Amino acid sequence: MGLFIDIHAIQTLPPANLNRDENGRPKTSIYGGVPRMRVSSQAWKKAIRDNFRDTLDTGRLGSRSREFTKMIAQRLDRDPEDERLLKATGELMKAAGLPSDKNRPGSTSALQFFGEQQWQKLAQYAEEAYGSTDPKKSVASHRTDIKKLLDSDRSIDIAFFGRMSASSDKGTGSEYVVDAASQFAHAISVNRADVENDYYAAVDDCDNTSGAGMIGETGYLSATLYRYACVDVNLLNRNLGYDKEAVRLALSTFLNAFALSLPSGKQNSFGHQTLPSFIETVIRTDRPINLVEAYEKPVTTDTIPTSVQRLLEQQADYQNTYGLAAADTFTMADLNARKAMGKEQQETLLTLPQLVTETTSTVIKAL
Repeated sequence: MGLFIDIHAIQTLPPANLNRDENGRPKTSIYGGVPRMRVSSQAWKKAIRDNFRDTLDTGRLGSRSREFTKMIAQRLDRDPEDERLLKATGELMKAAGLPSDKNRPGSTSALQFFGEQQWQKLAQYAEEAYGSTDPKKSVASHRTDIKKLLDSDRSIDIAFFGRMSASSDKGTGSEYVVDAASQFAHAISVNRADVENDYYAAVDDCDNTSGAGMIGETGYLSATLYRYACVDVNLLNRNLGYDKEAVRLALSTFLNAFALSLPSGKQNSFGHQTLPSFIETVIRTDRPINLVEAYEKPVTTDTIPTSVQRLLEQQADYQNTYGLAAADTFTMADLNARKAMGKEQQETLLTLPQLVTETTSTVIKAL
């Protein structure tokens, strides 16, 4: 039986440029025939990973880098340019089947994403090889253990976001791939959003003449976003070694981070520090369902309550049309979002801590 958590959110943003394209302009997308503000899934996942680092012990998280020897050196407090260390880590990379960068000794040709406990254990193997008269033989004696180590990750961020990692073994791709337990949609605005330009000038304080010492221009957007993510709870459970307490911690941290995190692009210039007006978690045993169809026609008035009303109507329509009923639903809403709800719906509303606790407890019982 499947077990999924759909997370839907409505969040309004003032003028902002929190996620830029290659030209420094706010990212956009055409949906329903009109331009929309867009925040990429990568940008919001990065914000969530940053939130993880503020709330979780580093031992439960991973780090990714091409600088393999430097990562090991940091944990051993050694010089990454030390020839003996480079030799030891080079043998480690070979034993693990990690592709080396021929032009940069001690580096891999692709990012490697491992949990802190794995990095620490790799550092122990490197230290042993460093002190050995035969580093190659020292590492070779642990080859099987090294491969098992790198294939047994229990880091929360890797469990949620997965791991793509190149391996040199037989050129078949990585044996350390971890399937992501979460899916993230690009957040798009429920209303039409056209990029506007902010023309600005800076005065030269050393020059008393009139005029500007510098002029510039930056793009920005203002819109209300529909955000969606899904967690495959069974896969998360597998990625975390079937440890229910680890799953409980991971889910509660993820749900809090989804609600409270925000991409930080140009935050000092725009101060776009808002919170979601509405969050709904839907526990499903059939399949995940993204409700973006509710906004194919752009919202034009009373944006937040209208967006919430449309979301709830779309959800009911899918249930009536496909017979896909939710196993359970938990909702939080601010005063503006509550305008779209009847008295009975408002009586069931939760605070964010309550929503996190109820959602997490419900799925843990179902595992």
